[in-house]
Amino acid sequence: MERLIDRMMAMLVVFVLATGAVVVIDENPAAAAGTCGTQGNYFDGYYYDPDNWPGYSFEGASGYIVVRDGVLCSGAGGIGNFSNAWLMIAGWNRTGAAWSQVGFERTSGFPLRWFSQHAWNNSTGDHLSTRYSTFSIASEVGVRHTFRVLWNSACTCLQAIIDVTVWSNSDFNPFFSSGWGGLPFSPQFSGETGHLETDVPGRSGTRTAFTALGAQQYSNDALVPMPCAMNATTSSARWGRSASGCDAFSIWTATP
Repeated sequence: MERLIDRMMAMLVVFVLATGAVVVIDENPAAAAGTCGTQGNYFDGYYYDPDNWPGYSFEGASGYIVVRDGVLCSGAGGIGNFSNAWLMIAGWNRTGAAWSQVGFERTSGFPLRWFSQHAWNNSTGDHLSTRYSTFSIASEVGVRHTFRVLWNSACTCLQAIIDVTVWSNSDFNPFFSSGWGGLPFSPQFSGETGHLETDVPGRSGTRTAFTALGAQQYSNDALVPMPCAMNATTSSARWGRSASGCDAFSIWTATP
């Protein structure tokens, strides 16, 4: 799941993560979506653009997301056919990989799962570090959870957090040249799919709600509400997006 800006040029609930084996549930929870076309990365959400709004300096992102499922297109398997929702902090205007994200995802052949990913680029090329839960989170559909990616000076890393559980740490320091090379960073909030024929999570009557959107300030590490300085992106007219104020919105797949 690449950084949104690279491909689109244009707070706590107590939660204990269970363990167990993968439980594969019906890959297409509703009526089947269309046949898969060209693979790509397609988005429905909002992102902060430091070039347009240089008055802020952020190093992390935070928010609530209600877990919803997405119907996958047919005819394409593997990790390239997915439907997910996440928040991230991303390096801005980088030539290589630069993002840390956390959320939930359905991937072809697997159930709905938690996931996180940290990506960076150094002299040896692009690098990804991804973690999925080893269990289905089907029971969490309709439940609101807290997701955060925050800078932690103790580990000199970015931490992906689900509710109160640290889900993963980046193995790089984004402020150093071996990571992203420093500020500016961009908080981003979105649904994403691997094909335009795949649904983003949520339907019109059961939308994927993003609320309490926030960012971690570089100046003091504090969490603050996202300002209204955000850009919207929608890759398909099949998907709906509705904002409520400056720090909340919902996404869903509006048409088959």
